[in-house]
Amino acid sequence: MTTGPTAARAGPWRIGALAALTGATPKALRLYEAEGLLPAPRRQGTYRVYDALHLDTVRLIRTAQALGFSLRELKALAGQARLVDVVPLGLARDAVRRKREARGVQIARLQALEAGLAAVERELDDAHQTACLCPSSTPAAPGEPRT
Repeated sequence: MTTGPTAARAGPWRIGALAALTGATPKALRLYEAEGLLPAPRRQGTYRVYDALHLDTVRLIRTAQALGFSLRELKALAGQARLVDVVPLGLARDAVRRKREARGVQIARLQALEAGLAAVERELDDAHQTACLCPSSTPAAPGEPRT
């Protein structure tokens, strides 16, 4: 058995070992295969046996998912061929650009929501001050007169 830094690239692996190397579950690996994102592995009896191409493909899928890409979007990029082979640089860059633009819109919405919440919080503080004519919003300790 190979050990050290190249052990992860040595392969072949059964589904559990590939799952451990990539952080995907065996169920997810079977889904990637069923969706056509992961090439069908060779078989040793009833066991699936994966190689470095599978490792690279799963890592690409997991990285893309972590960045917000759905399996549907990845499938559209891959078409009918292997994901690691067919995604042209221009197409991949366009997908990344669109994803960044969508995230920018989400960030702007969240910033506007945060600003709105801060404004409501200020209005509540102002209304409280006006209603009780309190110099501060700190309540007096029990038994002490309010100032």
